[in-house]
Amino acid sequence: MRIVSLLVSSLFVTSAVASMLGGCSKSGEREPAMTPANAPNPEARAGGEQLASTLCDRAQRCHEIGGDAKYGSREHCMTVMRNEAAKKVNKCLNGLDQNDLRDCVNDIANQACGGISETWEGIGRGISCNMDDLCS
Repeated sequence: MRIVSLLVSSLFVTSAVASMLGGCSKSGEREPAMTPANAPNPEARAGGEQLASTLCDRAQRCHEIGGDAKYGSREHCMTVMRNEAAKKVNKCLNGLDQNDLRDCVNDIANQACGGISETWEGIGRGISCNMDDLCS
């Protein structure tokens, strides 16, 4: 009788655990991908890429890429500018103001060679390129 009682108890516990685990599954539904809280906003990352590309376009136009110039190649310029852009735009947790970004990119593209926009410090001095204003 004691063996039957232990067997029934064991079967009951196993059944209870199985039903609890089965109740937790969501058939056909996938959990959304988790994004770390400190991950850069995708919009800000895209804006940083746009800023880096525009700065390297300007560097190319101003003969700052190649040979003995400031950047050995376009890739070198993009690597430097992407890293600098990431430091700036990753602070924009809600993304970038697209109108301000467009104005900033246009100002960089139209900047004369030798101007203050040669460096990231110079960008912040530009009227439309203040990083505080670029963040949404």
